[in-house]
Amino acid sequence: GDVCALCNQRDGDLEGDLLFPPFRGARGEPVWVHEKCALYSAEVHGAADGDLHNVLAAVRRGRQLKCTACKRRGATVGCGVPTCSRNYHYRCACKNGEVKVGDDGDTSFLCVEHYQTDDAVQCDRCLKWRYWRKLDGETGRPAPTPTGEWFCEMLDDERFNSCAKPAEDGACFPPEAAMPDELGDDADVPSTAVCAFCEDAVGVQNAELNAAERAALGPLQR
Repeated sequence: GDVCALCNQRDGDLEGDLLFPPFRGARGEPVWVHEKCALYSAEVHGAADGDLHNVLAAVRRGRQLKCTACKRRGATVGCGVPTCSRNYHYRCACKNGEVKVGDDGDTSFLCVEHYQTDDAVQCDRCLKWRYWRKLDGETGRPAPTPTGEWFCEMLDDERFNSCAKPAEDGACFPPEAAMPDELGDDADVPSTAVCAFCEDAVGVQNAELNAAERAALGPLQR
């Protein structure tokens, strides 16, 4: 059967249908591509239900590019950060970054290292906050933050999936996690304080720690 010239797969729910009629190569041969494999290729523009431009250029470029994830050729979905060299097939991109469609229909992709998020989770052991970049592998959209007990090793991002690894730059969140000191009366609690990790001024919300948090911090308390 016919396969996509970019991902080398047949029809898939994730990639969309093979576009019909097929594009035509230099010798008139049919060139089939999935809708999303084409739309998320950097050089392709247009609409799937209209005219798509530069699809054959994407196919030619894909023959030279190996996917960062699966190592097969045809990887034309590149991270939108100009200095990033990661390239993926559309399906692999959904598992390794965030794919988006803007209000104007323009598509974009950022790999898991570069896409920005305000979501974070706190380790119940070391109390460090970690950016939550987990993605739904079927949609490429952010997955819900976890509930219940959570530890650093449960993070997919290997750069920060251990309590021994430092907090990510900028990953300072509710100051109660970074201010384990015992506090006196409410009148003595300042409205702002300096974060013990990044030394930025932060607003104080609630500096009380439970017994488990105090035990985990141990000598960090003064």
